[in-house]
Amino acid sequence: MAEWRLKQSRNLNNEDEDEFDEQLAQLEHEERVVGPTDLYAVLNLDRDASEDDIKNAYRRLSMTFHPDKHHTPEDKERAQIQFQAIKKAYDVLSNPNRRHIYNTFGAEGLRTNWDVSSQRAQTAQQAREEFERQQRQRLETEAERLVKSKGEVHIGLDAVGCFDGGRRRPFRKAAQKGLLDAVVLPEISHAFVKHSWETKLLDSTDLTIQGSVMAKNGVGAGTVAATVRHVIDPMTWTESTFQATMKNPSASFKLVKNFTNDVFTSVQATVATLESPPPLAFVAGRKLDSKHTGYLTFRTGDYAIGPWGDVAGNQRAGSACGLGIVGRSLKGQWSCELSMGLNSSSINFGLFRSIGWGIRARAGVALGTGIGLSTSVSADKKISKLDRVGMSVEAASAGGVSFKLRFMRLGQKFVLPIQLAPQLDLRMAAFAVVIPLCTAVALDRLVLEPNRRNRLATRLAKLREDNAALIEQRKQEAISAIQLMTPQVARKREAEEAKDGLIIVEAIYGKLPVSKFPRNSHGGRFSFKGVFEKEQSGITTPPHMIGRDNSFEEVEEPEIKWIDVTIPVQGLVFNSQLYISGSHSKAHIVGFYDPCIGESKKLRVTYRFQGKLHQVEVEDGAAVAAPLRAHTVSEL
Repeated sequence: MAEWRLKQSRNLNNEDEDEFDEQLAQLEHEERVVGPTDLYAVLNLDRDASEDDIKNAYRRLSMTFHPDKHHTPEDKERAQIQFQAIKKAYDVLSNPNRRHIYNTFGAEGLRTNWDVSSQRAQTAQQAREEFERQQRQRLETEAERLVKSKGEVHIGLDAVGCFDGGRRRPFRKAAQKGLLDAVVLPEISHAFVKHSWETKLLDSTDLTIQGSVMAKNGVGAGTVAATVRHVIDPMTWTESTFQATMKNPSASFKLVKNFTNDVFTSVQATVATLESPPPLAFVAGRKLDSKHTGYLTFRTGDYAIGPWGDVAGNQRAGSACGLGIVGRSLKGQWSCELSMGLNSSSINFGLFRSIGWGIRARAGVALGTGIGLSTSVSADKKISKLDRVGMSVEAASAGGVSFKLRFMRLGQKFVLPIQLAPQLDLRMAAFAVVIPLCTAVALDRLVLEPNRRNRLATRLAKLREDNAALIEQRKQEAISAIQLMTPQVARKREAEEAKDGLIIVEAIYGKLPVSKFPRNSHGGRFSFKGVFEKEQSGITTPPHMIGRDNSFEEVEEPEIKWIDVTIPVQGLVFNSQLYISGSHSKAHIVGFYDPCIGESKKLRVTYRFQGKLHQVEVEDGAAVAAPLRAHTVSEL
């Protein structure tokens, strides 16, 4: 079940996000896309758009923004700026080779002088294959720079003497007197270091080398292991491990077969000596329903085949069989396993859950004839994008009470286990849970949380400062585009009103306020005074802007983090249908700009169709299609 549990834990880790993670991810996304304009957004196209879609989008925008469509020198100049951006997007996306480069490498790829660009004889398919080869080489080079190794360091402390007066040892020599004479410090009980790295031998074969060293009570031991994992087909893989120690080498071989997506089995053999047959372990499992998986296990233990393995005096490991079930939910999973064997029997229960705020919690209970009672509670929290800290408490009949601190970063782990009591002591275990937990909560709320918020605010302020000129430029470009499209959009709106088609009542974009319908939107035919009336300025401004002789001044209202995009959205309506492409930020659509860089944004469109009021609200990267019945809202 190890491979199945690993897969489930990865899925759960993807859901382990808190508000800070979401804000940080949004900010990092803004840092990547704030520069180059998205060419698909300029033409309002999806990334899988056909050649005809590209031509039609270019033709529609040219009818509005081509300089020849305007008469005054000011309008021609503004139209020339918009048309250049539209023409650039069309030139790239209508060329299969350049479009592939843009899809693969982004705007930076268009500025690269590719080797294949001079090879005129290449077909488009050959060019794409060459681009993909260069991309693979680039990714492989970047991957080699990354730390692909994993490390683990344990420094064990024996703190029993700190809580057991009978075992206390003075910190200083007996001849010295003072306050520190009564202080007892923990002793280092053991040290353990493990390191591994992984590399790919073939496309379907991976090699992992692992080494470990342990020292305890003045005695040390080391182990080196090599594991080769080979994927035979999508449903079958093997794993071979060879381990060398200071005493006896060993090897293990494992075969995993998935018969269907719901049924799997595995068999493993471990060879530690040639004097007896290798012990075998069998696992067979089946997915019971969408949330539960059951499995059976059988371990042969030590056995003999005729004279092979029949060695007198050797202590044999008995056979055992087990029955288990694993259940999973949206935020976690649980497992229960009953094992019965000749030497010992046990029952185990485990629980894992993501409880929010970047915290993952685990708990386990085991009761067996050989181990007695064993309990464990652990939790870890993400303190940054790459770092996690955790702690755990274990209480067992055989091992006493121990407390562990963990720090993890990029596959590297540091563990500090502290032995608190030699026997099972429930009071000590309770103190070991409550005191560190309260300390961790206080540290997180008083130190770590403010620090994260400050880092986020600092990065956001720097992003806005570094791109202030660009943001202002795009804002002016959006205002200019709205001025140019207003007359044509007004005619389009009149045509839609004449056939009771799709009329945009209001469209706003950014960090949106609570939804409120316009006052005149209830009862009878809708009337929105002034929105499309042809004024001297030729444009209606958002509520937080003032238009005066084609100039715009922004009023001091820092709380407003959205813009009115009613006119650009109405301009995207064709034959009573509205479609706004997704998979890109809407800030790059003609007539839009980013009003709150670094923050999550949405688009809300309120429209009328056949006399009924509709409203739709979507995330920044989601597509919009209207009209739809699902958008209908009550006017009562």
